[in-house]
Amino acid sequence: MHIKNWLDHLDHREDHDCDDFCDSDNAISYLESYLLPTIEDILRRNTSLWLSSNKMTWCDLLVCCLFNPIIYHCPRLFDRYPNIFLHNKQIAQMDEFMGFLYNIREKRRLSF
Repeated sequence: MHIKNWLDHLDHREDHDCDDFCDSDNAISYLESYLLPTIEDILRRNTSLWLSSNKMTWCDLLVCCLFNPIIYHCPRLFDRYPNIFLHNKQIAQMDEFMGFLYNIREKRRLSF
């Protein structure tokens, strides 16, 4: 699956370019097979809040731009990737990016 198609597959847009497999399960499996565990592991091992430095870099912003809409549309997917969720939330709440990124809210569990 091509990177450009992930969100279209997750949203089931009718006009997106399909490749071999076109459903949200395959898109999520593709993300979980390598990309999400790798980024989560990097964030877990780092001594700072950022991916490659002690301050935010373009790398952090690019990762945030990739995962931000996925977190917005599939928040439960990130229960297994808390460091990616927090990394994204931290960037999305910066004043400089208001209006460009979905605002990531605290996860709340409903009690019945």
